[in-house]
Amino acid sequence: MKWIEPFELKPGVTAVIGSGGKTSLIEALAEELGRENRVIVTTTTKIRPPFYCPVLTGATREDVRRALERSSVVCVGEPVPARNGKGETETKLEAPRLALRELAELAPYVLIESDGAKHLPLKAHKPHEPVIPEEARLVIQIVGASGIGRSIGSAVHRPETFLERLGSPGLTVQTIATPERVAAVLAAERRGDILFINQTDTEEDRRNAERLAQCAETLGYRRIVAGSIRKRRMECLY
Repeated sequence: MKWIEPFELKPGVTAVIGSGGKTSLIEALAEELGRENRVIVTTTTKIRPPFYCPVLTGATREDVRRALERSSVVCVGEPVPARNGKGETETKLEAPRLALRELAELAPYVLIESDGAKHLPLKAHKPHEPVIPEEARLVIQIVGASGIGRSIGSAVHRPETFLERLGSPGLTVQTIATPERVAAVLAAERRGDILFINQTDTEEDRRNAERLAQCAETLGYRRIVAGSIRKRRMECLY
């Protein structure tokens, strides 16, 4: 489990928020943790049903308990119709009937996707976002390095909110999302315990991640991690 050590995961509820790899990180964490532990994956928002583990809907405690005897990782949620980016209706999962407290009694690790970002690498949050449960012992906030250096309009989910957080007149959706501007939005929102800068797959991405980490060093994160989920490569920057 060496590659996940920088995240300091401990038994209990972990919420994953932000943009640029939440679903992929939860899948990777569940896969790694599931080798030695039981893991429940769920959401406080809406997610696509995962393909890598059994999905339980309308589940009772006994249903979950039995499923975890057959598979070390299960997903628990309730089906809900939702529109995709093409305007088509698809079935997603929303928060389960069972309380998180009950899920945490059934498995030592509960991983929750607590945010949405429309598959974009950067995000600014509305006041009602993200939906972090009070049971969360750890909140991992993700930023996608691939969005740094792109225009705010092309890289950011909720670009208008991003510009509001920056509070600088004259900036538009054509303005570049620099590491300094991304850090300024993180400072204005200040959500997570650990900041994870994902998608550092090129030298430029790595340089941008280092600049962002330097800017975010004073924001009070317990740890700043950079790396690539795809390559299973992580390193602590601060």
